Amino acid sequence: SHRLAILAGIAHGTSHIEGFLDSEDCLHTLEAMAALGARVQRDGAAVRIEGTSGSLQQPAAPIDCGNSGTGMRLLTGLLAGFPVSARLFGDSSLHSRPMRRILEPLARMGATVRAEGPDGRPPIHIEGGALQGIDYAPPVASAQVKSCLLLAGLRARGVLRITEPAPSRDHTERIFRALGLP
Repeated sequence: SHRLAILAGIAHGTSHIEGFLDSEDCLHTLEAMAALGARVQRDGAAVRIEGTSGSLQQPAAPIDCGNSGTGMRLLTGLLAGFPVSARLFGDSSLHSRPMRRILEPLARMGATVRAEGPDGRPPIHIEGGALQGIDYAPPVASAQVKSCLLLAGLRARGVLRITEPAPSRDHTERIFRALGLP
């Protein structure tokens, strides 16, 4: 549901999602996409998102990710490639989670991202802009890290190649294939 909300939010036209997970984490991601310019309507598990046609608007306020590490990591990857400045924050539990494993490869891609918390922890500040594809071999398999980089890679020049040490969940790749994304 996080991934569909994000991709529908940057798509051309209107997306209709049935079976959207009605969880606090996923609802924070929907609210984030609305803050970035997507028009979101929700009726229980049915969600209608009018996309931004490949652009994002500057958020008027910091974006609250609640307790969602997935939401924060995926949104960081997305925002890294757009010309916006954003601050992502969450609750105290989210602020205790490490984010260095996404910040380091994003920085290698040319992103300006930094953790405001101690030891690479949230809040995260992003100054989005031009990115370059890289070859990246994460030290541990992680669907969140991979998905963060794949979302950043949508806006990167060149080729982004991720070589996992072991297979991780492939939700993002399946959605990319279904949508015809590279």
